[in-house]
Amino acid sequence: MAVLERNSEGVVKLRIVVTKDGAVDHAVVVKSSGDRELDETAQRGVLSWKMKRAAIKPTDLVQGREVLIDFREEAAVAARYPGGSSASFSYATNVGMWRSAPFPYYPVDARMRHEEGTVQVKVKIGTNGNVERAEVLQGSGHKSLDDAAVSAMQHWKAHPQYSGRTVAVPVHFRMRWRSY
Repeated sequence: MAVLERNSEGVVKLRIVVTKDGAVDHAVVVKSSGDRELDETAQRGVLSWKMKRAAIKPTDLVQGREVLIDFREEAAVAARYPGGSSASFSYATNVGMWRSAPFPYYPVDARMRHEEGTVQVKVKIGTNGNVERAEVLQGSGHKSLDDAAVSAMQHWKAHPQYSGRTVAVPVHFRMRWRSY
């Protein structure tokens, strides 16, 4: 979708009219996001909605109701992986600046050697929030961990208003053992 590639964000206000069975009959843009493609995407999306009959008000059938569709990507702050392991941001600063921040892969060879550490990665945010450059500012002491951190951060995307900034981001690699 071109709007995702352009890192488009915005809020569209729609008025939707539903049928007695809850299907959306039609949707009209009440307030544009400022991006025609986002507006059209919101309209197409709500046409596939179906409301529960108990939630339908008589006015929904004639006048409709207003809904807001907010197109804003936000990075996940935690992930759970098969086998019980998980990853999360252990810091709260600057998390909101990222629209996409895939967690680094913990290299198998590093896990087998029980390598742990923190990598400080310097990230230059380029046009439209894409990471222009990522490099090790301070290493973990383990090349495979440093490489994994830089590799992941090259795929991060910030919200466009952060274009041009350079930030340092700590990436922690910690092994957790289960006790049975």
